[in-house]
Amino acid sequence: MTDSPNLSDSPRVTEQAALTTSSGLIWLVIAGILSVVSIGFLWPMTQLTRMCPLMEPAAAYCSDGTVPTVPLVGIALIVLIYAAMVVIRYTVERLRFRLALMAILTALIPIVFLICGSLVILSQEGPIDPMPLG
Repeated sequence: MTDSPNLSDSPRVTEQAALTTSSGLIWLVIAGILSVVSIGFLWPMTQLTRMCPLMEPAAAYCSDGTVPTVPLVGIALIVLIYAAMVVIRYTVERLRFRLALMAILTALIPIVFLICGSLVILSQEGPIDPMPLG
C-alpha cells in the first residue's frame, strides 16, 4: 500500500479542498451564516442615539438623536457582497479562481461588520464616568 499524495492532505493553504475542488456551496453557507449574524448585530444599531447625557446645554449634534447611516451602509454592503458571491458561484467557470473570489468575499463580510460596528461605537460620545468624584 503506497501513500499517494492527496491535495486535501497538503500543508499548503492554496492546495486545500475548499480552494481547489469544492463546488463553492460551503463558501455560500459560511457567508450566509456570517451575514445573518452581522446583520443581526447591525440592525439594532440603527436605533441607537448619540449619547450626550449630562451635557448642558446639549451640543448641536445631540439634537436629532439617531445615527442610522453607518449600520445601514454596512447592511447594504453585506447584502451586496453575498449577492456577488451567488453571482460568482453560478457564472465564473474557472474553479480555482471562483473559489478564491468566494473566499475573499467571505472574509470581507466580518471585516465590513467590524468597521461599521466600530464606527458606531466610536460615534457614541458621552462621559465615561457620569458621576465624577472631583
